[in-house]
Amino acid sequence: MADPAPATPAPPAPVDPTPTPAPAPVAGDPPSNPSPAVDPAPAAPPAGDPPPAGGDWPADWRAKYSADPAVQKRLERYGSPKAALDALFAAQNRISKGDLLPSLKDNATEAEVADYRAAHGIPATPAEYDLSLPNGLVIGAEDKPFVDEFLAKAHEQNMHPKQVQEALGWYFDKQEQATAAQEARDQEARINCVDELRNDFGPDYKKEVKIAMDLLESAPDGVKDRFLAGRLADGIMIGNDPAIIRWLNSLSRELNPVGTVVPGSGTNAAQAVETEMATLRKLMGDHSSDYWKGSMAAKHQARYKELVGAAAKGR
Repeated sequence: MADPAPATPAPPAPVDPTPTPAPAPVAGDPPSNPSPAVDPAPAAPPAGDPPPAGGDWPADWRAKYSADPAVQKRLERYGSPKAALDALFAAQNRISKGDLLPSLKDNATEAEVADYRAAHGIPATPAEYDLSLPNGLVIGAEDKPFVDEFLAKAHEQNMHPKQVQEALGWYFDKQEQATAAQEARDQEARINCVDELRNDFGPDYKKEVKIAMDLLESAPDGVKDRFLAGRLADGIMIGNDPAIIRWLNSLSRELNPVGTVVPGSGTNAAQAVETEMATLRKLMGDHSSDYWKGSMAAKHQARYKELVGAAAKGR
């Protein structure tokens, strides 16, 4: 039996050559393949705004400002144009307040000097400076030569009256402090001198000091005071040095043995010695007197010996 003939394949279905349109997008839905967004250009800074603080100024800003090397050199002190402007405004403020007045040039004429002094409140002559001092300080007659010399120099240097007052106030304040300190040292030295001499002379302290001082009584007027007020190398007054007082006492006894035994007797020293000796002799004649007995016996006997010795030296 013969094989059946193969079946003829069916022809393909016809294809519509017109493309089927894509469905319209629904309103509000995003596109299926949106285009990438484009970044907007950055906004330009407002005109006139300075560059940010820091190192954003161009390195050659000084050269751009001026081609003059001297100007560029002067601008080196400023880190930025802003710093230079700040300094300019500060200077203008000081000028407007009168803090920065014109300076006086070298070899100025008399008229220029006069104008400069008038602008700065400097008097026309040294005598016109105001000498009112702080803290109640007063310029004494003994200070006037120094003050006049200072004012002449201050005026020559065109010192402002306030500067002159402050300088003089400082000087006289220091003078008062030095005087007070010296007085304190003198007082301390005097106390120490008295204490030492009282220890040396004992109960006869006043008499022995008078003997020392009597040596200076014969000096011309004023010599005694000037001598005692003189100062040694360490600043101690001569009159407050116990060693000098002891030396004067010893010298006085040597030069005037009679007068030192009876201090204050002056030219009648010898007569004063004889008078006191006569009084003691009367006591010696009475063996019951205090020349021989009691607490005064030793003192009377020592005194009589002293008088006898002084009388012998005075002859």
